Amino acid sequence: MAKNEEQANSKGGLMGIIKALAILSVLVIVQVVAASFVIPTPEATEKLARDLASAKSGEESDELAEASYTEDSAGPPEQEVVEILIDGFSITRYNMEADKTVNIDLEVYATVLAEEQDEFNEIYKTNKNRVREQINLTIQAAEPSELSDGGLGLIKRRILERTNRALGKPLVREVFLTRFNFVQR
Repeated sequence: MAKNEEQANSKGGLMGIIKALAILSVLVIVQVVAASFVIPTPEATEKLARDLASAKSGEESDELAEASYTEDSAGPPEQEVVEILIDGFSITRYNMEADKTVNIDLEVYATVLAEEQDEFNEIYKTNKNRVREQINLTIQAAEPSELSDGGLGLIKRRILERTNRALGKPLVREVFLTRFNFVQR
């Protein structure tokens, strides 16, 4: 009888270990499946790396490039856009490297879709100072060569990107800089 009890105990102990291993295996499999849903695909990882690299070098991401300024873009012809004055800016900064003062005067206009104008006005009203700050920082960070560029394309793209980011929504389709005056003394 003692021998039968030992066999039963050893089988029970062995079954307990098998059950524990089975439960542990199921948990590991569930975690692996859950992780496979969370871990990005190689394409998504590559795109994220490209976006981070372009952001670090000051370039635009693909999504922003599609909506950004080009010399002949005015939005899709079938959609009506309106021009809205963002604000006028008069910026003076000192360039220590060249020992010169830079004066920049400009007005910034944005184009938005007519159907989004009310939404833009509402969001802009609550974020006006953030938008102004982003435009001011963009102009102050610009190199003299960028400011003397005829089309001001790079500055317009940066203002467009930062304005949409400050608004929290890509409502601005295009940016125009009028009454632009750049003097370096």
